[in-house]
Amino acid sequence: MATLTHLRFLHSPFSLSSEFRHRRIPNTPTSFVTPLILPRGIRVFSSNSLKRRCRNWSFCCLCKANSQLEKVQVVEEVERPPFDINLAVILAGFAFEAYTTPADNVGRREVDAASCITVYLSESFVREIYDGQFFVKLKKGYNFPAMDPWGTSDPYVIMEFDGQVVKSKIKWGTREPTWNEEFTINIKLPPCTLLQVAAWDANLVTPHKRMGNAGVNLEDLCDGNLHELLVELEGMGGGGKIQVEVKYRSFEEIDEDKKWWR
Repeated sequence: MATLTHLRFLHSPFSLSSEFRHRRIPNTPTSFVTPLILPRGIRVFSSNSLKRRCRNWSFCCLCKANSQLEKVQVVEEVERPPFDINLAVILAGFAFEAYTTPADNVGRREVDAASCITVYLSESFVREIYDGQFFVKLKKGYNFPAMDPWGTSDPYVIMEFDGQVVKSKIKWGTREPTWNEEFTINIKLPPCTLLQVAAWDANLVTPHKRMGNAGVNLEDLCDGNLHELLVELEGMGGGGKIQVEVKYRSFEEIDEDKKWWR
């Protein structure tokens, strides 16, 4: 004797397709849709009020007793929003700003005498232009001239090489400043220009005054060894001396050091 069939209801979120036709059942406040016959005797019912409230749909399944129900996954159709040209222009502007103004920790930076910053985003492109880097440590200054009426100076140092400019911090009210600042300069061998070193006296109101300058030939210093120099300044301000440490490293040596630290 055949077993009785059981009426089971399942709930699953999905959207109705165009295959449903709305029809009105007399004496009922809700408009129902004609059920869709799915495989294995599964029929789907829905109402407009149910769709507005929770977007759940009832599965009416006729099956034999003690039988297992097969899970059917129905993907809800999501309507794609219309294209917004104004939003697209705004997002494109943000992307262009991020490209033209990269973060401080991205790429290699160069600053020229006009304070124009050049950022090399491609490491391979930098290595096509330069052979390595020159590391300069600005240590101390000696016997700077007194540029202020009360017998002191406010010195800072600017170094320039092949269009690249680095600048130290200002040391207020001293003729014997101590910096201990480190700078990196990209270099191509053999160096074709001198490393220009200049000491300036800073002022809050009046223009800054140059205390002295000098040129350093780097050709004999690019041997990979650490060199300590005492640069004597000459020129408009009357002199002074600057103590620096310099060392050249090729890009291959820099890469080897990075592998060792890893």
